[in-house]
Amino acid sequence: MIYIGDYSITHTPQQTVVKIPISIDQDEHIVHFTIHEEITYTDTASIYNAALIGMLPLSFEKEMDIESRNPVCAVLLKNIREELLPTMAAAYETTYIPSIKAATITMKSSVTEERYATGFSCGVDSLSTLLQTEKEIAYLTFFNAGSHGKFLQEKTTEIAGFRYSNARKAASEFGEKLVRVDTNLSEFTKQKFQDNHSFLQIACVHILHPVINYYSYSTGQKEGYKERYGIDKIYLNNFCVHLLSSSSLTVDYTLSDISRFERTKIIASSSIAQHYLDVCVDTYEAIKSTYQNCSKCDKCMRTQLTLELLGTYDQFSAVFDKSEYNKHKNKFLAQIKMTRNKDQLNRELYEEVKKGAYYNFHTLYWELHLKKRLLKKKIKTLFT
Repeated sequence: MIYIGDYSITHTPQQTVVKIPISIDQDEHIVHFTIHEEITYTDTASIYNAALIGMLPLSFEKEMDIESRNPVCAVLLKNIREELLPTMAAAYETTYIPSIKAATITMKSSVTEERYATGFSCGVDSLSTLLQTEKEIAYLTFFNAGSHGKFLQEKTTEIAGFRYSNARKAASEFGEKLVRVDTNLSEFTKQKFQDNHSFLQIACVHILHPVINYYSYSTGQKEGYKERYGIDKIYLNNFCVHLLSSSSLTVDYTLSDISRFERTKIIASSSIAQHYLDVCVDTYEAIKSTYQNCSKCDKCMRTQLTLELLGTYDQFSAVFDKSEYNKHKNKFLAQIKMTRNKDQLNRELYEEVKKGAYYNFHTLYWELHLKKRLLKKKIKTLFT
């Protein structure tokens, strides 16, 4: 059983720290949320909503029920029990459905004034969401919830600081306020951040409920994913976030009708994007260079190739190292061709690439090399 206990809060002029005790099979732990500004809670249910959401992936991993000894929103609880849990079970490929209980349930009416927020990492999705929105923004958010590595490790702190500094500068140029939340929620599960990222980040959204009541989550995929791939963890994390809404906090997802190529096109002419775009999954490598991105990981390569196809790549010379891109380009072209039937984003990009004269002898060499490597790996697996 996973028990959610009574929270405590400490304040300084610069931050608010929320701590929630969690008992996991009688082992005591503390969930931390550090908000990098001082906020006041008048409704404590949002804190317990956040803890409950953060524990959902763990409940499937350990096959444990969850019980909150404090109030949880009735709308959130209904969404979780009736719609989200069956979808999670399908994504986790299990017949186990945890029981979710709360000591009491609460229903807080929505306020008339909309206080809108959206995530801001300076990635393609968050930048295109910001550039497309017509809403008045109360906050942009930066969540250090596991994407940068293990909580409070020196390397993780350095990566989070590097990316936050970049996002804060970009937000300032947009004229928007950026609020940062750090949490150790990812430390409670063995799952990869990619497999449960929406739960970790939407938990942070509920912690910010005193200052926001409407949140747009940038989905990484285009609608139609389910028809091609079924219900999996990618689908769960992109298209189910609305089920994590409460009676007074609305969560939705954005840009689901727009492909990654089209999203990149939206930001391609933005001078702020050209100076602050951050798509890298190997930020520690990027820190060693003079660029915001390492320019050679898969996400960097995909974005650079898209920008080249759009004819705007040279305008992003402040954030990408062109020499690294050219060094790895032919291998990446072969890679997206080989994985186009397994990866929706690579399939979208391949459809654009094949319109031009990008495939040549060098890409054919890499395609044959990668196929040979894959065959060796399969043979090795058979005999081990």
